[in-house]
Amino acid sequence: MRSKKDQFGNALEVIYIKPRASVEKALLVGKITYDPTHKVVLDIDVKMSDNHKQFVETINALIMKFTIHDIQIKQTYKYLNGKYIPSYRKSLLDLHIKFGKQMNDRMMSISDLVVTDFNDNVTTQPEKNKIFKERNLYSNGMNFTENFWETNSTLPLSENEERILQTLKSK
Repeated sequence: MRSKKDQFGNALEVIYIKPRASVEKALLVGKITYDPTHKVVLDIDVKMSDNHKQFVETINALIMKFTIHDIQIKQTYKYLNGKYIPSYRKSLLDLHIKFGKQMNDRMMSISDLVVTDFNDNVTTQPEKNKIFKERNLYSNGMNFTENFWETNSTLPLSENEERILQTLKSK
């Protein structure tokens, strides 16, 4: 464990996770940043240890087999005005799935979630059966209430993404 300071000069503790080399299992390596003043975790950054990836195991889950080749998780939180809120999450999963003769594929999934706004006075949730009548997003159509990419543009769009938006707007 080590100490460091945030941008306001407050002391933070960084806890390092390092698996023992002698353990023959797929283990994680990383660090957790903790604010001892407010007793909250501010940052979690873990991934599968490169030295331990050789010990990944195939799991037999009744109707299929799968192997997790890599996991990476980066999660950050903010503590503002007495509120503890998530601000960013990145997940990576490298997975091999074997499902009889129908599937024998290795897939990688990467997802990013950026929190752009926080409001704690939300009292009701929309009824999902009124908004989503189908089981997948494509079938539900483009029934959105605002152009999110214009009001909350946290990440600039590439030229190709801009072309796609222009095509969707013209339809």
